[in-house]
Amino acid sequence: MKITPTGMVPNEDTGTIMSVVTLPPGTSQERAQEVLHRVDSLVAAEPAVASRTVISGYSFIGGQGPSYGSIIIKLKNWEERSTMQNSNIVYITLFMRAQKIIKEAQVLFFAPPMIPGYSASSDIELNMQDKTGGDLNHFFDVVKNYSAALEARPEINSAKTTFNPNFPQYMLDIDAAACKKAGLSPSDILSTMQGYFGGLYASNFNSYGKMYRVMIQAEPEATKNLESLSSIKVRNGDEMAPSPNSSPSRRCTDRTSSAVSIFIPL
Repeated sequence: MKITPTGMVPNEDTGTIMSVVTLPPGTSQERAQEVLHRVDSLVAAEPAVASRTVISGYSFIGGQGPSYGSIIIKLKNWEERSTMQNSNIVYITLFMRAQKIIKEAQVLFFAPPMIPGYSASSDIELNMQDKTGGDLNHFFDVVKNYSAALEARPEINSAKTTFNPNFPQYMLDIDAAACKKAGLSPSDILSTMQGYFGGLYASNFNSYGKMYRVMIQAEPEATKNLESLSSIKVRNGDEMAPSPNSSPSRRCTDRTSSAVSIFIPL
């Protein structure tokens, strides 16, 4: 009771390291996989690493998207590693190597939290919010300046965020009259498009004493261009109705969110 810290849970070597890779907005998943392969090769060259699991299209910090990726790194047993190969030294070493080798992506390494479920890591997460409702690009400049000021402090190793308002987007106008003729609602079409072009939670199932989540998503070949919109069908009762015409009205780069998270490893 006298020597155990009570203010926070101390970090321990759990034998696992996490990594997230963030590429510029609009990067294709094929290009992201090439960069992930390079990061994976960098991780594999570390003698303390036993195995790796690469996840393309998802970031533990940034969420889902083709320009994101994650890696789960399993270290060797503690008996097989020296004191200079503990998880803290290993992930700092990997981070420094990645900064020198991988120039076209943001690569972060961090240890998982000691208490699972509270955060993606045991580092600090800072949230910023624009309460003025102003221009998103101006907010982005404020976030970048604030992150730079954080990194200038000696006690902070780095301050990174996945927030970027420059992701290419399309605005779609749904023909409500055509929806009504087909016996559909605009929400049906939007849900179907989310399942095809993004991802949609379907259900859960139990197996081997664990619960698994079922997600549905189309293959990349089925959603690679705007012409693929004409091949989407929406369930209408017992039939599959073709999706009513929905044309992109304009290309836009605005994001509706005015809140952003900054990841700060100490």
